[in-house]
Amino acid sequence: MAPALQSSYRPANSALRGVTAGADTVLEQLCRLPPSSGGALSEAVAAVLQPVLASWRLDPRPATRCLAGLARARASAVAVAVLRALPELRVEVNVIHFNTAISACEKAGQWEAALSLLSGLSAASVEGDVISFNSAISSCEKGGQWLAALELIEQMRDRRVVPDTISFNAGISACSKAGHWHAALSLLSEMVAAGAEPNTIIFSTVLSACSLAAQWLAALDLLTQMTSSKADRNTIIFNAAISACERGNQWMVALELLSEMATGLVQKDTITFNAAISACARGGEWLASLQLLAQMLECRVQRDSISFNAAIGACSKAGEWPMALHLLTVCMPAEQIKRSAISFTAAMDAGGSSEQMNNNNNNNNNNNNKQWLVALGLLTEMKSLGIRADGIAYSSAVSACSKAGQCLAALALLGVMLGFRMEVTPVTFTGAICACEASQPEARWEEALAMLELMVQSRLRPDGMQIGAVANSLRKAVGSGAAVAFLQRERAAFIAWDESCCQSTCVQPSCLLAEGGEEGGEGGLAVLCEAPGLVAISKPSGLSSENALELLARRLRRPFSMVSRLDQPTSGVLVFADGRESSVATWWLQAQFAGRVVSKEYVCLCIGAPPGGVGAEGEVSSPLRVLVGPSSSRAEVSPLGREACTRCRVLATYRDPGDEAAGLLSLLQVQPLTGRTHQIRAHLASIGLPLAGDRTYGSPASEVDSSTLGSSQDRDMEHRTTWCPRLFLHCRRLELLDLNGEPQIIEAKLPEMLLQVLSGLQPVEGDASSVLV
Repeated sequence: MAPALQSSYRPANSALRGVTAGADTVLEQLCRLPPSSGGALSEAVAAVLQPVLASWRLDPRPATRCLAGLARARASAVAVAVLRALPELRVEVNVIHFNTAISACEKAGQWEAALSLLSGLSAASVEGDVISFNSAISSCEKGGQWLAALELIEQMRDRRVVPDTISFNAGISACSKAGHWHAALSLLSEMVAAGAEPNTIIFSTVLSACSLAAQWLAALDLLTQMTSSKADRNTIIFNAAISACERGNQWMVALELLSEMATGLVQKDTITFNAAISACARGGEWLASLQLLAQMLECRVQRDSISFNAAIGACSKAGEWPMALHLLTVCMPAEQIKRSAISFTAAMDAGGSSEQMNNNNNNNNNNNNKQWLVALGLLTEMKSLGIRADGIAYSSAVSACSKAGQCLAALALLGVMLGFRMEVTPVTFTGAICACEASQPEARWEEALAMLELMVQSRLRPDGMQIGAVANSLRKAVGSGAAVAFLQRERAAFIAWDESCCQSTCVQPSCLLAEGGEEGGEGGLAVLCEAPGLVAISKPSGLSSENALELLARRLRRPFSMVSRLDQPTSGVLVFADGRESSVATWWLQAQFAGRVVSKEYVCLCIGAPPGGVGAEGEVSSPLRVLVGPSSSRAEVSPLGREACTRCRVLATYRDPGDEAAGLLSLLQVQPLTGRTHQIRAHLASIGLPLAGDRTYGSPASEVDSSTLGSSQDRDMEHRTTWCPRLFLHCRRLELLDLNGEPQIIEAKLPEMLLQVLSGLQPVEGDASSVLV
């Protein structure tokens, strides 16, 4: 029996080997066909298939084998031609043939061909299955066609084909790659609702999309979802979530995730720490960045150039240039970590871009002098190490020179950039112009003006801040008259350059005063003046300048731009440019404020009395440094601060009739000659004259922590402010030039609440009637 059986199967085995050999031969011939389209390819395919048609009509499996081989060879055009030729040659076509051809298109990245084949299923009377759709969705994912992928998943439901995990995976990946994180999240929700279990890869894909879009809240929500699923929250998952926090400026959340990894025994790698250090760098938390850098050693995680660059960047943002230099010149060489132009540029930024390192016009400021020299030294070291210093590195060095008022060094660096044909951006020109403005013993206005002309020759249009810096140089060296004359000439030239923009902003004053009312009460937004290129309002206390801008734009139904600000608790005249940020109106007002030719007059009530009594005048010129906190900023007098100058005159003195033991109160007329954050409040508090109603600078109680709340010190603060429920600081008068070059004097009456405060006080000396009307 065995020999007989063996004999009976020999013909069948021989036939199968012949069919297989024939299919391989056909596949080889098809793969050698040149890639083309149209009739030529169809005729060539038909000629190759002719010898095997008889056997394929009896058994279509060799056709499947041939199509699969074409798919592996990524010969999608030939596979499509074979599939379309089979019905014409009377070979039965089934769904497997279509799936194989669609797979060939997917592997070759031909998403359009894949969709065409999928749509041709109905014409061939073939029902598509989940494999057909999955291959087509995957081809759309590779081709970046996220909308087409979503439409295919919708078609699956219409044709009663149940999407599986592969379907959702491909669709989610398509949405994530295209940056449509919301669509990826929606598909993930549909996947869970359909009973499919998302795996770690799917969560990782959606998290990556959220990370790129800085959607840190969505990333945290996904992490929470994973705790109730079978998906593993691994290092890659946490890295994506921490990266989302980094991009979303949430450094504290990033550190919490890092702690959660330690609790869950999730391995941290270099990417983990780099993302967390970068998050701290964005938040200016340089100490936290350094602590993370140290933790990497403790956890035996390799530190790389990205780790150090991020930490140097954190020190840069905080103005901690000695630590930035230490990391660059000591730590990185010690660990044999390659330093790049990015490393050096970040260190130079630490010496030139922070608020702490801004120029205070003190030529004996050793810190500033040292930093610009260090920046030049770093450029020299880059050259010795064979590291090409690009335009960004030179711009950082120019900025360092600018902060120190080293005009000649900044101009020399700019000359090198031009000589080597580096890209010189408006930021670089701004640094050079500001260096001329801050030069000592007097501003170098001629060099600043030359920089302005060079910008024009370089086909760069100077903005209002650059024009204003040149004007301020002129004002310092020659006088205000020369600065105003220069601005007037530039105004005419700029209007001629951009005449269309000027026409859109040079409008005639309208009857907006009647609409806004004559007095800016605490709850209203009164329009005081509308002149060519500007609108002035009386901002009430408690409203931010940004919200006031939004309200005005909504009321007048046209865009306005911010050119100056008032603190939220301060009331009074606030001017906006009548146009977008790129408009001539905005440029013109920016130039005047930067050139310091805008006259501003405030009225404030201080606790205390300066020497000299009523009529006494004085000037506070202490440099101010701004300390930025998590939710607010505070200015303080510091030799490391920026130049600031405030002139004061005593108008009248008062006494609180409810507190006979209290000292005098002084009503001052104040003119800030510079525009620093909280300048008036910080300057007057620094000389013992805090403003009434000021809880930030108003008394020693403002300097204690929350543990003192409820103490006698805190109750004393309450007593001293109950009679003045708001900050007594009001911008009463502002004088500038409109877009036609005409002077505009804008005044805002003292709000009713402040008038009531004064009426409740006992006059001692002086007459304040001039500022009360």
